[in-house]
Amino acid sequence: MCYSIVQHENISRNFFKIKKLLVEQGTKITFRKLVHIVAKQLTQPSVKRALLKHNTIFRSLDKKSLKQDIECFFSIGLFRALDEIKLDIRSLPNEIADRILNEANRHLDNEFTIYGGLKLRLDSKNFSWLSDPSSAFVWPQSARASHIFNQKEGIDIKNNWEIARFQFLSTLAHAYIATNNERYAHFAYDKVNSWIDENKFLNGIHWLVPMESAIRLTNWCIYLPLLDIFKFSGSSFRHKLAKSIIEHFIYIRENLEISPGYANNHYLTNLTALLLSRLIFSSLPWAVESSKFAEKELEREIQRQFKESGINFEGSLPYHRLSSEICLMGVALIKKSGRDVPAGIVERLQEAASFTRYYTDTCEECPIIGDNDSGIFVKFFPGQELNRHQYLKNLFDCILDDKSEPDNIQEFLCSVHFTTAALPDSFGTDKLNADGDIELQARDFNGLIIARYKSEALFFNTLRSSEGHTHNDKLSIYPIIGRNLVFIDRGSFSYTGFIEKRHEDRMTSSHNGPVINGWEQNRIWENDLFYVNGEAKCDNRVDVFENVVTITGWHTGYRRYSPGMKVFRQVKWDTRDRTMVVTDWVVGKKIRKDVLFTWYFLINPIWSGVKENNTLVLTNEGQTVYFEDMDGIGLTLTQGLYCPNYQVEAPCQVLRASRTAAAGEKIHFVLRY
Repeated sequence: MCYSIVQHENISRNFFKIKKLLVEQGTKITFRKLVHIVAKQLTQPSVKRALLKHNTIFRSLDKKSLKQDIECFFSIGLFRALDEIKLDIRSLPNEIADRILNEANRHLDNEFTIYGGLKLRLDSKNFSWLSDPSSAFVWPQSARASHIFNQKEGIDIKNNWEIARFQFLSTLAHAYIATNNERYAHFAYDKVNSWIDENKFLNGIHWLVPMESAIRLTNWCIYLPLLDIFKFSGSSFRHKLAKSIIEHFIYIRENLEISPGYANNHYLTNLTALLLSRLIFSSLPWAVESSKFAEKELEREIQRQFKESGINFEGSLPYHRLSSEICLMGVALIKKSGRDVPAGIVERLQEAASFTRYYTDTCEECPIIGDNDSGIFVKFFPGQELNRHQYLKNLFDCILDDKSEPDNIQEFLCSVHFTTAALPDSFGTDKLNADGDIELQARDFNGLIIARYKSEALFFNTLRSSEGHTHNDKLSIYPIIGRNLVFIDRGSFSYTGFIEKRHEDRMTSSHNGPVINGWEQNRIWENDLFYVNGEAKCDNRVDVFENVVTITGWHTGYRRYSPGMKVFRQVKWDTRDRTMVVTDWVVGKKIRKDVLFTWYFLINPIWSGVKENNTLVLTNEGQTVYFEDMDGIGLTLTQGLYCPNYQVEAPCQVLRASRTAAAGEKIHFVLRY
């Protein structure tokens, strides 16, 4: 592509970004973005900066010190002593060890499960880190960031990235430790060696996103020492690995994923990975300075990205999980370096821990609110990618408070890396608070309201629309009966590989909030797979009195269609009568004619649904729930799909209804249990 065409594409892309910023943020942020764009044009490209830094560092390296640094690090490991961790892992009961061995043996046959549910078989004879095992598409070595969004349907770069995160090393390390079988270590060595050989510095898709480099680097540093990788490799590999690790640090430091007024989980991974540099290469001044910079920035970003209520700003529970993992690992690395963790980090993460405990105590599988790419930072146990976040509580305890009382094997496999912990009595996966421990309560976490009472709960979504990985899911509700979700979210099938599905996943009709006239709460930009305008300004009111909690939420997303229109939803939960009454309506002085309401309630597949007249009867393990139309609208039960994990679709029942109503006219449903 000639230079003029590239310049034209850059100008068009930047113009589109500026247009969106004007609509969403106004002139102040737009001006800052313009300054940032101009500054980028006047400074050296990041690739050139990275190459210059690469040449400077490698010219000044003391090879003897470098060799000592890398050998010392790989002999002692990252957090606890390697022998202590291995001793704990060898104590796993046979039942659990056998499950891990089965998964590890699948890896030896080049079979991988990514995103917690998508099973892939890699080509053993012609294996390439550039080949998408799902579509067989081979990415060119010359691929650039713009290529990610310009491929034909069905090609998702995340498939390549997910395997190249090397999170499968966790299973191989556990299997190697449990059996002393060197096959697992040799397989890990072969995969790391082939990755380094095939992905030369700054060339190809695995050098496009610093976050991917940060995740890969961190998993290498935690699990390769446990696999005794240097025992099975010569001095040439040690040098090759040390060189690649330094290149990862250089690439991340020179390509930090931050822009004026905006940073997200990507930047958190950049900073946390840089905290590793002084622990591995203590003799390299640049590495020490990079860690100091990262520590200072991490404190600032944690306070920016986690609200005072403890919830992450991204508008997504799966991304709250991911960002929590990243920041906790950052805290562990600061502690390992012998430095005190800044008070600003501790205080805000304690609030995040409180929020996490609050929402994970409600049910085994939490609602998928907002985007979900099944992303984790470091893999501690099989199935960690699933939408069960209870283990996070143990991570907060281990890393913030240096204590661990694991309730199950998952939590035990987390804690062995950070502190001494006894093997739990239970081999199950989840343990929730006893029913009697929770009295009626409701808390507002910056727009996500969670009400709880014994084994029931209600999530009510009025999160801001313009932040992070949000969807058009305002006023959606997620009742939980007997610790089980009743209504579920559609989830996220793909970010880049299936564009129509990507847009559909974010649409208002893919959630259970009221849809008015088929409109979208927030404008979805067809040529942007992540941006959602912030027209749907939300607010709420929460009242708790004796045995009744009343939550009223509203948004203004339809004002661009009908000036002054507000959409309301109210849920009145009476714990004594065991009912949740849902009421929807619109208000607006300029509404001159009736509006069309439409509802789509996706039903959790663990419930079996049968429609009886205007009532949906749901049953699950002896529990029965009734969802009734109180105004004679008429309910229709059909089949649909949802995504429990990224790139995984599963069938579910969908309850649909529609009705016209005048401004101010209220429409009622009731859930009885």
